[in-house]
Amino acid sequence: MSLIFSSTSSAAGLEQLNNYFSANTYVFGLSLSAADAALFTAAGNTAPDAAKYPHFARYYNHIASFSADERAKAPAVAGLSVSVGAAPKADAAASKGDDSDSGIDGLFGDDDDDSSSEDLAAAAKAKAAAAAKAKKDAKKSSHKRPPIGKSRIVFEIKPYDAETDLKALAEKVKQVKLEGEFWEEKLENCEDERCTLEAGCKWGEGHHLQPIAFGLFKLIVQCIVQDDLVGSDDLIEVLEEKFPDDIQSIDVAAFDKAS
Repeated sequence: MSLIFSSTSSAAGLEQLNNYFSANTYVFGLSLSAADAALFTAAGNTAPDAAKYPHFARYYNHIASFSADERAKAPAVAGLSVSVGAAPKADAAASKGDDSDSGIDGLFGDDDDDSSSEDLAAAAKAKAAAAAKAKKDAKKSSHKRPPIGKSRIVFEIKPYDAETDLKALAEKVKQVKLEGEFWEEKLENCEDERCTLEAGCKWGEGHHLQPIAFGLFKLIVQCIVQDDLVGSDDLIEVLEEKFPDDIQSIDVAAFDKAS
């Protein structure tokens, strides 16, 4: 399919280009392609009047920001091309070689003359999305990623006094979940996209009380966390904020890798 602009110099052609680039950053897709390099060459060395054609002027200046070498090496978009003036014909291209419109008409070979610019833009975006997905899938299949890193953290929770019901506190601690704005932001910035708030911290079912002195005990609880999402300091801060009347201090008794 070919995207055909009537002219890069006439008022009608410039208006057509301005309308097209009011909704598109590039000729096709989301990055520089050979079509952009070809259209830029056809537009000549003078930028469009930004007062009359602001969108095409923005596009022209953006493409001009790439070096000549970058434009020359820009990849073609499979199945899509751009032309200025009459659409190219396969036999004409073969017999005449380069066309008069700065080589743009014969750049990609035979195309469908009747396709609208809207259809082509939609097709280009669909192709770009499909290519991105294919690349991502290929990366996943080409090499197996290691499992999500996890660690076991054992906490020693000390109460203010012997009156604190540590068994009840243990049950409340094990109900703590990763929720709220703090954890949502942590998840958004997490380097491993496989991490989730639901699986980020799993509290162990058991717990036990360990004597300190004079009838005072400390609570021992443990959890399994996803390393890229949850740290021991994060959990300590959350627990101390949630239970300020019950918890005097929290220490990390053990921190090791979990299988």
